[in-house]
Formats: sequence, C-alpha cells, structure tokens
Amino acid sequence: MASPADAGWLAQAMDEWDCSVRWALRGRTPSPSVVQGLLWSGVTAQRVVRTADGVPAALFQLVDVDLVNGLAQMALVVDPPRADDLTPLLADFVAKVFRDFPLRKIVATAPSDAPAVQQCLGSLGRLVARLAGHHRRTASEYVDVLVYECSSETTCRVA
Repeated sequence: MASPADAGWLAQAMDEWDCSVRWALRGRTPSPSVVQGLLWSGVTAQRVVRTADGVPAALFQLVDVDLVNGLAQMALVVDPPRADDLTPLLADFVAKVFRDFPLRKIVATAPSDAPAVQQCLGSLGRLVARLAGHHRRTASEYVDVLVYECSSETTCRVA
C-alpha cells in the first residue's frame, strides 16, 4: 500500500522510470498535489514494490473500476532495470485483483517509449490496439499508445 511519503520518490520516478499513461507526465513538472492526486484519486487497489533493502521498484494500481461492466484500468510505474523481476509480482497483483473484485477485464495503456511497462504488461495480457501519435512528448513529438487487455476468462499467466 502506498503512503503519502511515497509521493517524493514517485515525483522523481515519473521523470526517470517507465510509466503507464496515467503516470506519464514527462516534460511537465507535477506539483505535489498532482502526485498525491494520482496516488489516491480513483484508486481501488495498489501495491508499492520495494527491494529487499526498502528501495522503491514499482507501483501497481487498479484504477477507475466500473463494476457495472466489470472493467478497470491498471496504472504502472516501473524501474526499467528491474522489469524482469517485477513481472511475477505484477502477475500476483493481477490475480489478486481478479479474485477480490468482480471484474471481467483490466485494460492498461502504455506509451510506446516505455519498454519496461510494455515488458510487464505484454507477458500478462495481450496487445489489442495501437493509437498512433496519441501521447505528447514535446511540442512537436507524439508517441503511440499501446493498449493491453487482461481478461478474467483467460487466466493471466506470465508467458
């Protein structure tokens, strides 16, 4: 579970780590209130992953849950050098979410220039769409957004 104290490393991680679209604010300096908002607003479940020595390595979030349709979004902040180690932990998080909530599908969106997020998501779900030139990086640069889907019917397993 994240705490208000996690806002500090998250603000730094947003600039240095790979993030899903919810956390991908590169090029903009978020205020502390923006970081706090992303940490708690619309969040149903979350897990902060730390190394054995307590250093943050990732944040996994289940956000924007729609129980009527059985849908939710997943948001990630991933330390790129640790992506391989994080995949089984993300698989555990997703399995727990499907056990605890009546969801059919979890959708995650990742900028195409966030390979660590893609690596984690690609092993759990399937790529269902690419939105070309969808996410702004600079005044004249846009990157594609990749849409991943994990279904409760097809057990999410690490490939």
